[in-house]
Amino acid sequence: MPDRAPVVIRIRHIHEADLDSLNRLQVLAYGHDFLEAPDVILDKIKQGKETSFVAEKTLHGYSSLVGYCLSHAYKPQQVPPLNSLLNSAQLTSSHHWYIHDLSLDPDARGQGIAQALLDAVYAEKAVQHCQTIALVAVQNSVPFWQKQGFVVAEEQPKMSSYGEDARYMVKLLALD
Repeated sequence: MPDRAPVVIRIRHIHEADLDSLNRLQVLAYGHDFLEAPDVILDKIKQGKETSFVAEKTLHGYSSLVGYCLSHAYKPQQVPPLNSLLNSAQLTSSHHWYIHDLSLDPDARGQGIAQALLDAVYAEKAVQHCQTIALVAVQNSVPFWQKQGFVVAEEQPKMSSYGEDARYMVKLLALD
């Protein structure tokens, strides 16, 4: 009879020590099209450490990351160029949030992990006080994001580093 050990997926805050796993997940999710240098990812981890999360899978006592979501404050209609350090002047917005990246191991898709990562971001106090949350959809992911309540913005900011099919999307958040 095959071993049916339970697989446990835990969502937790991101740590700088996760950098190597994030780099691995970037390659799995994007190939070499949207890779960011380790120092750039580390910068985004530092800027969004309270609102960025990883999905950690544990099986037979061995843990590995199967997904992550990097998010941080950012001014609306401003898009951090791919593979660039964040502009601190753009990080000052407290009413607008930005999902820089949501990435999953292809083998982890369809298991609700992306939703769990997004729910963790939305639950953070800093995000709860925001009016909007924005992102750049790449690799034909607009339908996925539309299911999450995002709409393609009428006005598209400059974002050439993300490719021709990239779309700036926004979600209005309910304010209490």
